[in-house]
Amino acid sequence: MDDLFRAEVNRRAIEAAFERAKDQGVTPPETLEVFMAFCGKQQLHFISDEIYAKSVFASPTASNPRPFVSSLTLKTCGVIDPKLVHVLYGASKDFCANGLRLGLVYTRNDGILSALSSISIFSWSPHITQDVWAAMLEDRQWLRSFMSKKNSLMTESYNLATEFLHAHGIRYSEMNASLFIWVDLRHLLMPQSSHRESGCTALRDISPEGTMYRKRELRIAEICTKNGVMTAPGSVYLPEEYGWFRITFTVGKGVLQEGLDRLWKSIVMVESEKREWE
Repeated sequence: MDDLFRAEVNRRAIEAAFERAKDQGVTPPETLEVFMAFCGKQQLHFISDEIYAKSVFASPTASNPRPFVSSLTLKTCGVIDPKLVHVLYGASKDFCANGLRLGLVYTRNDGILSALSSISIFSWSPHITQDVWAAMLEDRQWLRSFMSKKNSLMTESYNLATEFLHAHGIRYSEMNASLFIWVDLRHLLMPQSSHRESGCTALRDISPEGTMYRKRELRIAEICTKNGVMTAPGSVYLPEEYGWFRITFTVGKGVLQEGLDRLWKSIVMVESEKREWE
């Protein structure tokens, strides 16, 4: 128990949990229960962001995929004080409705409710927006039809995107949930000789060369933007290594294909510029 807050111990534990989750498609209940039990023992707040709850789709390459499991379905008795459990949700992702700007917090904590109530006046959602979402949720037939069609389109677009990445030798993380693909472009940041000698350890954010590789990562994003395709550099999401990018595949087929073609055009340009780094 003395090691609970040692960075290395937690890093190994979280990485192991991530690998299990990746192998199984989504985070399994056992992993959630471990996190919840840890928070309960240390009297920490357990916050579950479930904004992609209904954005799980059929991925042919995900091994042993599991359905989404909400933290609200887990038993908290004897594990954690229910007042320490909070769940976040919103309409923007699952309902393809960023414009609604409507979110919610599920909590039994009176202190949290009081704090949120004191500032909610500055971010109230319009009543008409609330009524629209309520009507969507209450129409169960429409809801089932909408989610079925959305998930089918997600599978179709994901297959299109991953086939493109395969064809061009671009590595990525397999997944079966959310609206994005985590693409591995680490090889574009460093010379082949450096890659052979040290692998990707030099790309870690704590390495002496970290600042240089972050600049190169941002340069790749800049080249993509100039070619008319927006990618999110991994440094925005505070990963352990530079060189990962997030691309959205949940768009129309024509838009997706055009975006992927522009991405490849950008990669070719980066490869050319990379020779100067070497």
